Amino acid sequence: MTNVIQLQPAATISFDDYIEDALRQVASELGLTRNDTIRTIVVEWLQQNTYLPVHELDEDGEVDGNA
Repeated sequence: MTNVIQLQPAATISFDDYIEDALRQVASELGLTRNDTIRTIVVEWLQQNTYLPVHELDEDGEVDGNA
């Protein structure tokens, strides 16, 4: 089972201009939409502060494909 935060369609969250500028820059660098960038930031913050479990990779497990 995967824990995923799903935001319901809602009005856009507005931030101060300096935060909007930073969000645009990060979204551009990551190739994400503004909403996906905000979602990623929130999920990572929640994981780092132990509000959400962190899903660790099984480095000893089998992998499909080639590296």
